[in-house]
Amino acid sequence: MDEVVQEMSDDYGLPGRWLNSNAVAYLPNGTSWIAGPPGSSSAVRLADLPSLAAMKIAAERQKDIEDLGRIARALGIDDPEELVDIVKIRYLWPPDARPT
Repeated sequence: MDEVVQEMSDDYGLPGRWLNSNAVAYLPNGTSWIAGPPGSSSAVRLADLPSLAAMKIAAERQKDIEDLGRIARALGIDDPEELVDIVKIRYLWPPDARPT
């Protein structure tokens, strides 16, 4: 596995530790996992789009703005307040107290 990660790092100019578990601490409550895009390994699982949106907003990084726009479009969201609501639901309310 390490060899493949290093090869991809070299091929795509990625940092040496681009594949790691550092983001696990930031996963919001209720994150579910979906299959990767068609043609990807069956071992690839991605966090659901609302969870990714919440993580991008919580990170407050300029580099996430473009990704956040794509996620919002995929979710059919055009009101920034709806994105803020996702963060509140995913991070602030316990799972049994979330609005539906």
